[in-house]
Amino acid sequence: MTDSPPKNQPKYTGPDGKRLRWVETAIDATRAWIDAEAAESAMERSFSSPGDWDSAYNTDIILQTKQAEHTVQALQAERDLILRCQAGLRRETARGDYDDFAVEVHPYDYAWRTRFPDAELLESHEGGAVYAAAAEGVGWIIFDEGTMFAYMDAEDAEDAAIAQTLVTIRRYGDITTWHERVAAIREQGADA
Repeated sequence: MTDSPPKNQPKYTGPDGKRLRWVETAIDATRAWIDAEAAESAMERSFSSPGDWDSAYNTDIILQTKQAEHTVQALQAERDLILRCQAGLRRETARGDYDDFAVEVHPYDYAWRTRFPDAELLESHEGGAVYAAAAEGVGWIIFDEGTMFAYMDAEDAEDAAIAQTLVTIRRYGDITTWHERVAAIREQGADA
């Protein structure tokens, strides 16, 4: 896929790039944790006997660092999407034309169900769900992470900034591409 300059393409509407800063900070912090824990646990495991509690503990930490790599990959994919939207770039489809693609970012309490009353649930997970809707002659995919707000501290400035970005709505002008994304999410989940 290649990028093309937009024609009246909306830019990422996040609150002053706070979500991007948060994602980049999360990537760095997760990478630092992975590096520190993996190295220390590998060294400590080499000094313990198999079957000892410390060997099992360090083996678990090493497995957790491998799982954290998946978190980093998901955060990197989100960062790439944010950067793409900030730059206002469109995506080339498999057919060689350009998808009319835009992203809207809204706070956790955005009333998207009023706008898309016929939205269909594609996938649900801890903290949110993904929906699809066809409206206004285009396809929409709604990522509603609003239930995560219940776990956040509204008094904390960073959490308050994140709360303003918990609903993401993606617009697909190309219905074929939208159908492909909907099928992929149904099959593989929200990270598809």
